[in-house]
Amino acid sequence: VTVRAVVPTQSTLNLSVSRVQNTTWTNATSMDFGTLTYNSTFGIFTSPYYYAVDCGVVDTTGSAWTLAHTFSSVASGNANLNNKINVDFVRQNNSTNGTTLNEYSLANSGVSFTKAQASGTNSTGWLRVYYGLGTGKGDNTGVTPINSTQPGGTYTGSVTITLAP
Repeated sequence: VTVRAVVPTQSTLNLSVSRVQNTTWTNATSMDFGTLTYNSTFGIFTSPYYYAVDCGVVDTTGSAWTLAHTFSSVASGNANLNNKINVDFVRQNNSTNGTTLNEYSLANSGVSFTKAQASGTNSTGWLRVYYGLGTGKGDNTGVTPINSTQPGGTYTGSVTITLAP
C-alpha cells in the first residue's frame, strides 16, 4: 500500500498584534495608544496600553532566514515620538516564557535577528516584539516619557517586520 504526502517548501511570516491592558490581551490590527492621559504627579502623558507583536515563521525549507525590524517616524509635523517608545525583542519559548534579546528606543530599533536568535536552537520559539510608551521607570536606554513640552497632535508612523532568506 502506497502512502503519499507532499509538504510544500515555503517560508511565510505570520504576524499577530495584541493590545495589552494590565493582564488582558486583546487581538488588534494596529498599535493605537489612543488619546493620552496627563499624569500631573509625574508630569507625563501615559496610555493604559502596550502592544505585543508575535512573529511566527513557517519554514519548511530548512534554510537560514532573518527577520528585520524597521520603522517610519511616529510623527506629527516636525515632532516625533521615536525616543518616547520602548521596543523590546523577546524570543518566546511558549506563551508565557521568553528570553529578552534586545531592548531599544523605537529610534534605535532598526535591527535584524537570525533564525537561531529568533526561534532558538531547536527552532520551536518565535520572536515577540513589545511596544510601550516611556514611563520614566525601567525605560530602555534613550527612552524618555512624553512630557508637557511635547507638541500636541496626532502622531502616526509604522513598523515593518520583514522575513528574508
